[in-house]
Amino acid sequence: MATLTVEQVEQISAKLKELPAVENKKRPVSKQEAIKLLARDIKSLQARGYSLEQVSEQLKQLGVSLATPTLRSYLKRAGSGAATRKKGSGAGSAATATEDQQQPAQPAA
Repeated sequence: MATLTVEQVEQISAKLKELPAVENKKRPVSKQEAIKLLARDIKSLQARGYSLEQVSEQLKQLGVSLATPTLRSYLKRAGSGAATRKKGSGAGSAATATEDQQQPAQPAA
């Protein structure tokens, strides 16, 4: 192969950046990637008062069986912040403190 110039590499780079994204919605994904894709939805559920335990149970019913600690870990890796946030929580961001706050997620009527 012939030697490339910086200018040629920059032109190639620009053309590669112009290529459209390839959508392959039928490709298999890991559970971790599925949670990354669902992180916004999970965060929304938490904002509506669902605990991670409740979310985990709902996911299990929908065919994604994950223990709550695994779900929390995947959410943290996804960088969503959904694993530590709770509606109306002004406390620190430690997962254990938030988890304790999420336990009584069902208000007394």
